Amino acid sequence: MSETSKKPNPASPESYSPKTPELLNMLEEAQTKKEEKAMGKPEIKVFRMQHDEFSFLGIENAIVGPIENADMGKVWSGFFEAGGYDKIEPFMKKPYDGMVLYHKNNPEHLVYCPGSIVEGIDEAPEGYTLAKYPVCEFLVVTTEWLPTRGEALGENGLGQVYKYQKNAPIPDGYVRFDGPDSRIVLVERENFETAEGSRYEFWIPIKKVD
Repeated sequence: MSETSKKPNPASPESYSPKTPELLNMLEEAQTKKEEKAMGKPEIKVFRMQHDEFSFLGIENAIVGPIENADMGKVWSGFFEAGGYDKIEPFMKKPYDGMVLYHKNNPEHLVYCPGSIVEGIDEAPEGYTLAKYPVCEFLVVTTEWLPTRGEALGENGLGQVYKYQKNAPIPDGYVRFDGPDSRIVLVERENFETAEGSRYEFWIPIKKVD
């Protein structure tokens, strides 16, 4: 952002007072979107979604320490060696495909679980975990629809959305609900090759403030 864009408007100094950080955040976000559009980056899209109770089938991996330090190559090779999505696809609930669900059902460590939302299954295949999750409201962070799966997985898709979701603004009247009282910490979803195009999504659990 240029120094000029940060300068207060002398015609309306009240609007730029430190007492109105929400307005400053809005202005900075608008400027960021403008700059990203000028660089050809797809626009980030954010919206609320309420999801019904669902079952998730996947392979759980306890992550010790920061997830940035985890050996994700080992996690994913283990997933595919155990059967990967081949054992999940017969039960995938449309329109869902590949997903990752993070939770802390293990109180000591974050659990990283590649899998998908499923139906018509009562018992998990060997090595997999089948879990049921309650109705939950999410803040979905994604991009506008992109032409290809590859672009959705690239820096302008998954790359920028991953960075944005870490500190995504939560709507007024809501809080981020990914602490000890929440069954879900985060969900990643591949929403690829639809009639509209492809995009990568992060679902952030949220709840209304009491």
